Amino acid sequence: MSMNCAQNAAALDRIRKDLKEIRYYYTHKETFNLAAQNGVNSSVTMKVRQYNRIVESAPPMLFDLYVSLYMGDQLQQAFADERGLTPNYVKDLHNELCLFFQQALNKTGGI
Repeated sequence: MSMNCAQNAAALDRIRKDLKEIRYYYTHKETFNLAAQNGVNSSVTMKVRQYNRIVESAPPMLFDLYVSLYMGDQLQQAFADERGLTPNYVKDLHNELCLFFQQALNKTGGI
């Protein structure tokens, strides 16, 4: 069963929101770890594990992009500069990454 355009757009918006939360998690990982050591777990940690499992099967460039932008808190421009890519190409890669997550989440019923 395929998604219509509105469902597709909503799913991609959710993935982008999730990725922002994942970036926040990694930026403040010490705080989340401290909370977990004291028995307080955030729902974002489950989301991080889910996306990390999915990205393990991504093509190398998408894997690199995810790790750099979300785990490494790097900006798209810095990623482009370090790898000799154009910002537009990195933007296209990011869209491809979101579609990769969407397809994987659809398969697992995560969307």
